[in-house]
Amino acid sequence: MIVLDEEAQHEVTRLCIQAALLLLQYGAESKVVVDVSTRLGYALGATRVDCALTANSIVFTTLFNQFCITTARRNVDRGVNMTVVSEVQHIMLACEAGQMDRHAVREALANLQPRPYPSQLVLVMVALSCACFARLSGGDWAVCSLTFAASLCGMRLRQWLAGLHFNMALVFMATAFLTSLIAGLGVRYHIGNDPHIAMAAAVLMLVPGFPLINSLSDVLKGYMNMGIGRWALATVLTLGTCLGIVSALALPGMSSFVSEFLVMAGSWQRYPVHTAVLTLGMVLAAAYVLTVYKRTMTGPVPDDVRKHVSTDLNLRERLAVAPLLVLLIFFGFFPRPLLQVADDAARNVMQTVGETDPAPTIQGEN
Repeated sequence: MIVLDEEAQHEVTRLCIQAALLLLQYGAESKVVVDVSTRLGYALGATRVDCALTANSIVFTTLFNQFCITTARRNVDRGVNMTVVSEVQHIMLACEAGQMDRHAVREALANLQPRPYPSQLVLVMVALSCACFARLSGGDWAVCSLTFAASLCGMRLRQWLAGLHFNMALVFMATAFLTSLIAGLGVRYHIGNDPHIAMAAAVLMLVPGFPLINSLSDVLKGYMNMGIGRWALATVLTLGTCLGIVSALALPGMSSFVSEFLVMAGSWQRYPVHTAVLTLGMVLAAAYVLTVYKRTMTGPVPDDVRKHVSTDLNLRERLAVAPLLVLLIFFGFFPRPLLQVADDAARNVMQTVGETDPAPTIQGEN
């Protein structure tokens, strides 16, 4: 039996919560975090060990000879790295087997460093996986090539923005926007047998798989608060992806509304019923998207969040977003500069298809 004095028990508590923090930060599910850290505490000599998890913190308690020590740590997500999770589990197993004491555990945890894959390799493999999915969905080689190019550019933007430590929702939004913009060229220029496949397959890299899987696993295994927290994170990232794909809400006063208004104005005289249904669909879509945004992004900030987050966006993020918002609203009210650029292309298309644009008839004109 291992005998612990007060100083040794403090060290055991710190080592256990350090192991738990590494597991939680790098993507382990809650049950693995609790089981590995508590088993490590027992192996190091504690008579009782308790671990409590929340979405952004860990509370750990050890007991030896009726002397209780409790400590807490704040959790910061560092992405998914199963190498770190595996190494921490190996340390725990070695300690249980008597191959490591607390000094060896301290040194092993201190020397534990994540070993990420090379960014260029990740870039190519992510793009290749999206292209393979496009192929499995029935796309030809042109669609697969377009998917590869779109996901390659989007993933590179994601890596760059993540390296600058931007908010992950903004990172997902910008990545989805660029990826969908490039994949949408296939629809615009009729590339491949079904260019819509490229638009769907290219954004698969933005599906938050680990948070969704871990959230379901946590809920099923009784860690309800952790499951809800991880599900909320996955929902926010998915919402950012959706907003990036649609690029804007297409509301009046925004640049994307101009194109929809021109479509409605041109189709009203020939297809009034269809245009009315289209208008109703636009209004309903804007209503439910704005409702989701209001409920998830606005409202009072809870006190436990306010203590750690003083502002939504820092100065650098505001400087990055501000020009986009200004251009979005400016061209929503003054679209003529963009329409003039498109006039020549529109005339060429009309000539190619052999159609003319007759002058409008104004009622009451002699």
